[in-house]
Amino acid sequence: MQSKQPEVRVQQGNLKLVYDMRGYESYRQLAKDAGVSVGTIGNLMTDNPATRRTTCTSKTAMKIAKALNVKPEQIFFFELCTVTRAECAPSYPAGTLRAA
Repeated sequence: MQSKQPEVRVQQGNLKLVYDMRGYESYRQLAKDAGVSVGTIGNLMTDNPATRRTTCTSKTAMKIAKALNVKPEQIFFFELCTVTRAECAPSYPAGTLRAA
């Protein structure tokens, strides 16, 4: 049986804050710098509940954090989500950017 790849939960407020602080003006540029799809960035950043993603793989999270030059824990909650996305609850209050 193949095990499910662990997922991490995005801290959307922190992701948006760092995105703005780094001077990005398009999801396309961040996607290119991170080596992920524009759709992935858009779905993590959107406020539209119909298309918003709240999780991504740890590999994707690491790529995005590296492109933004921050520690991954500043924009993602690393927790094992082995059941379903709906059953995976955040460990910390959303929108809290902790100093390194």
